[in-house]
Amino acid sequence: MKILKILKILMSGGDSLWGNGLYQLQNELAQLLLEGGEGLEADPEYSADLWTEAAEGAMSEGKMKLWTKYSSMAEEAYGYLE
Repeated sequence: MKILKILKILMSGGDSLWGNGLYQLQNELAQLLLEGGEGLEADPEYSADLWTEAAEGAMSEGKMKLWTKYSSMAEEAYGYLE
């Protein structure tokens, strides 16, 4: 279940309030919001915004593969709005 995965990331800690995993949380929430489910209404625009923020967070930590992945997912989600 995705909620459990999100909670595990949140509880993994790190060197700040959200740890190094904020961009991972943004990614998980964006996935849920893209199509809805688990009690959430689909919101592709917010999903795309979250992936954009996740990409920026990943880039700030030098995670270029994740930056590429999240940027691509953001573009895909923005495509749902057209």
